[in-house]
Amino acid sequence: MLIMDEKIKLDTDKDIYVFSDLHIGFANKELNYEIISFINDLKDDNIVILNGDTFELWKYEDFTVTPEENLKKFEEILEYYGNDIKELIHHENVYIILGNHDYGLRFINNLREVIIEKYHKQCLITHGNNCSKETSFKTLEKSEGLFYKFVAWLSSKISKMFSPFYKVKKSEELFNTLYDKFSDSDDDILREVKKHLNYDVIILGHTHQYDHKQIGKSTYINTGKFELNKDFIKISNEISGGKIHLARDNKWIKWYWINTLKLL
Repeated sequence: MLIMDEKIKLDTDKDIYVFSDLHIGFANKELNYEIISFINDLKDDNIVILNGDTFELWKYEDFTVTPEENLKKFEEILEYYGNDIKELIHHENVYIILGNHDYGLRFINNLREVIIEKYHKQCLITHGNNCSKETSFKTLEKSEGLFYKFVAWLSSKISKMFSPFYKVKKSEELFNTLYDKFSDSDDDILREVKKHLNYDVIILGHTHQYDHKQIGKSTYINTGKFELNKDFIKISNEISGGKIHLARDNKWIKWYWINTLKLL
């Protein structure tokens, strides 16, 4: 559902699924249909948190990326994927956190942090784009993302040079390739994590790189990019205490007991 609050606390007995960096747009359409279907199957019985960059809202065919153009592209995406995506974003169990790629949604959905408390432990879920000046909300608010306007413009020019049959899809794929290659470093992310060490668990996305590590008394987990390896997180209720499951390709690979945060 769409929420204008920047931060909310969730108190639920339902299992919670966290996905990040879906980048639903007009590239990889078949995969996007699979992603939407997969999440729709979860939403009725579980809480689903889409942790930033859920939608790819930048326009790639020109240099200008305005809030109006972002919202227009969002509407085009909704129309293209039909009722399934519309039902997903308005469902009461689905929470959409802003990222830098879908920052244009802030006029209709401004959620930036979700806090979950279970078994006397607090978990922060936020996209993580504030790890660097170029991708931070503060920069985006001031400049409407000049850094990304430039990369979008550059990728469109390169695509047009190498393909006489230029399509937005090609530029979008190239942009994602450039972003994955030159995205923020581990040091940037760790600096962001260290800002939130008052939480027991910090869950970020943004880097497209699955990760988990212990930093002091806090546990840092990065959801990775679902599109690449079907990485996601499940925060579940167990009889003996909650667990945080880390999944890759729909297989549980590691988990943490929430009450002790002990890696098994």
